[in-house]
Amino acid sequence: MLKKSHWQYGQPGSRRNPNTAIQFLHGDNEQETQIGFEFPPKIPKTPNAINFRDFTKSYESLKFDKVFQHVEFRQMTVKSPPVKRPDWTNSEGRAGVRRKDVYYFFRWLSKKKSVESIIHLIVEDGHGISHSDEAIEESLKDFNIEILDWRKPDLDPMTLQNACKNSDLREVHLWWDGNNAVLRAWSEPDGLVKITTLQVIHLHETKKNIESSHRTKARIESFKTRIREHRAKVLQPLECHHYEPYEQHTSRPQGQMPTEQTEQRARIDPYQWLSVMDRFADGIASLEPLECFPVDEYLNHPSLPVELRKDVKVALIDDDVNFMHKSLAENMDGGKSFDREYDDGYRPGPREPFHGSATGHGTCMAYMIRRVCPRVKIFGCRLNVLRGNVDGKASFTAKSAADAVEYAVARKFDIISISWTVQLQKDEKHDNSADISRLENAISLVTATGILVFCSAPDIGRASKETLESYYPFGCKRSSTDLFKIGAAKADGVSFAWMGHEEIVNYILPGHKVAPREADNLPEEDDTPKTGSSVATALASGLAALSIHCVRLAAIYNIYTNKRDDLSVNETTVRAIKRFPAMKETLAILCSNNDEKQTRDRNLRVENFFKRPGDTMDNKDVSEEEKWKQVVNIARDLVSYKTLTQTTI
Repeated sequence: MLKKSHWQYGQPGSRRNPNTAIQFLHGDNEQETQIGFEFPPKIPKTPNAINFRDFTKSYESLKFDKVFQHVEFRQMTVKSPPVKRPDWTNSEGRAGVRRKDVYYFFRWLSKKKSVESIIHLIVEDGHGISHSDEAIEESLKDFNIEILDWRKPDLDPMTLQNACKNSDLREVHLWWDGNNAVLRAWSEPDGLVKITTLQVIHLHETKKNIESSHRTKARIESFKTRIREHRAKVLQPLECHHYEPYEQHTSRPQGQMPTEQTEQRARIDPYQWLSVMDRFADGIASLEPLECFPVDEYLNHPSLPVELRKDVKVALIDDDVNFMHKSLAENMDGGKSFDREYDDGYRPGPREPFHGSATGHGTCMAYMIRRVCPRVKIFGCRLNVLRGNVDGKASFTAKSAADAVEYAVARKFDIISISWTVQLQKDEKHDNSADISRLENAISLVTATGILVFCSAPDIGRASKETLESYYPFGCKRSSTDLFKIGAAKADGVSFAWMGHEEIVNYILPGHKVAPREADNLPEEDDTPKTGSSVATALASGLAALSIHCVRLAAIYNIYTNKRDDLSVNETTVRAIKRFPAMKETLAILCSNNDEKQTRDRNLRVENFFKRPGDTMDNKDVSEEEKWKQVVNIARDLVSYKTLTQTTI
């Protein structure tokens, strides 16, 4: 019988699943080293067309172990492969008759990410034109593979032998269209039995088999007999398992978070708020170093204090982010999945990958954060998405929410953005009170460490205080005064009706029919205007990140230009604005009358604060020196001397 490797997952009696394996290999795993990879992260209904250059740019930041527990490549095509033709294609490009798309990804894993071994490999290759035998051999030759499931029907046994020359292959999955000649080729003395390390064969019928079940069964039994006879002459017997055709699962149904509504109409963005911030953000993104700055890496130069070399980091806790979104490629800084491990009865495996959004909600939230702060670094935390609500919308489990926030406590993020709520349930069928308690405790710990937390209103209308407090983390009582609670406003500044009473939130921001910028659209993304406090929360997180980044830029400017008097913005100022008291004062500056306690208006009015600097920074006739001075002035105004003296650093 086959002895189970300690790497195996999802099988009865297996010793390590992906999460315990990570803990075993990397402990706390502060570097977020990955031991698995699935791409595309969502199982597509039709093959995705992938721009390979965009892919490498989007996934550059991920850190990989040399040994992978699992790799899965789903249906896709490469529309922009590397310029250089693979060495094994001839000058006439004959290899192009069949596909070689996945070859580029395997080469990337080997050459760019230094992956050497793959325990369990799955490649979807059964729809449309399959990969050429050469492509398969060239893809796999640099890896040591233990379990191979390349789903090309009727795969040539010589191709398997050549592809796995450097592998300790112990299990292979074969996909069979019903041709008896293929069964005979697989079971001949020069076929699969020559792979000396092979212990188990999994034979899968496809739906193309037109023979009767009786004849099919007879052919398979004959195949097993030949395998046993030929293998017994040289090595220990091979195990053979047969699987009848089955329906492959597609991706989870689409949906959206409870605090978001999609407007099915023409894209209109009337917000002056967004126009002002878009212009200022463009100015920040295009800011060039001055002549007195270091030539290379002026934002991360070794001469700077450590605090100033740190990018602003936001942990986005949601259904995660599409790393291939062209507007987010340079902003995504890894992630972690807190989704459930899945086992659909056939294909056990790891948690859903963190680099793909289950519904598109997380991608939208990441985009809104980056829209306001183009230099932000975003770490995606993927929650477990639930379906089945009466209204058809998606929601998260309290357990995964608690897991994610507990994780964030130990990871020195500057901001945590939470654009959702989970309702407390305490009845016979559903009781999540234990996980809600964990979530509240984790929020308390996060705020105690100084991390800024932005969370959205539940958008349930004018509800009682008791009802509102049953939605978490919005309703967290112990941390109520240490959270930034955000609601949605319409274009005229009036709060969104479903948000309820304006008094329940600290600030309101655009959250009604908010559309992406024209240049940031992707054809495959849902670019219709979005409504809800979730959108406003992401914008608020982005505004906080931008404020921190401006203060950081000003401190860097003052160091390089030798302006270091007591009133100048410096590294102490940067540390201060990352704490709740200073950020609260900063946001209060943007409210009417500069004091939210003295007015019922909770709009964060950026127009008077960022419009003129944005116009200046967008002016091509203005010198780079003057643009930097605009940033320095904003930073000085954002963090007052009073705030600095009152903030515990």
